[in-house]
Amino acid sequence: MPHSDKEKEDEAVNIVNNIRISKKRSADVVVGDHTTIKGRHCLVTYVSLGRTTGYGSANPKTHLQGTDLSTQKKYEEIILQRTLMECFEPIRRRCLLANIERDDGFVEVFEEDGSVCDDLVPVSKFLQKDLSRAFNDGMPVIWVEILKTPYSEEVIAFEKEDD
Repeated sequence: MPHSDKEKEDEAVNIVNNIRISKKRSADVVVGDHTTIKGRHCLVTYVSLGRTTGYGSANPKTHLQGTDLSTQKKYEEIILQRTLMECFEPIRRRCLLANIERDDGFVEVFEEDGSVCDDLVPVSKFLQKDLSRAFNDGMPVIWVEILKTPYSEEVIAFEKEDD
């Protein structure tokens, strides 16, 4: 029994950690897509498609450049155009800081529904130190920005709210 176009599209979509992941050939990835480059979740900033050579090479390549969503470092990769890549849409949210574990640096935050999430880690040691300093100085309200990608959830920034 042949599949409809909608069923084929649904088969190519996967949901991981409440984030929709779709499979695209690297030749179909465009600037502004979110994908994994060199094992890091990146925003694609440049795409260049190679052409087949005059000698009939059937392996044209795609040159991708992207910026890491959490550290803002630039990554690039050259892959075959027929390679399937995972594209996704990250989720950003603001939560209220509840506590910081002194031993391991894990951050506890209050979710929108009132529950506590306690397995978040700041993306860098510098952010962790600044966040700990603000928390220990007795700031009454500290908001943290959390970036959720298919396979990770990290604290990427914080904001102090003065009375």
